Amino acid sequence: MARDRGYVRNNAARTLVSGSSNIVGFVVGDIQNPFFTNAARGLADVVEEFGYTLIVANSDEDVDRERRAVQSLRRNCVDGLVVAPANSNQGIVSPNL
Repeated sequence: MARDRGYVRNNAARTLVSGSSNIVGFVVGDIQNPFFTNAARGLADVVEEFGYTLIVANSDEDVDRERRAVQSLRRNCVDGLVVAPANSNQGIVSPNL
């Protein structure tokens, strides 16, 4: 009956109640790089097997943009986060961002 009336589940409310978003974030340095394209495809396949959805963010090799992407994904309560640092010397090193 709810579907007949156009009901759409509110995932934000579901996340608050369950404590799980069923989303994994993946922050990459350059989405046009074939390595990251292939990695995203493989990761998406794996997380899908476990009932998760993958969200990919592109940092464009910019450490500040990478940090903002990680913070945004964390604010949106992702259940997991994979980061390919933009710069291994300056990339995200603290889980407390």
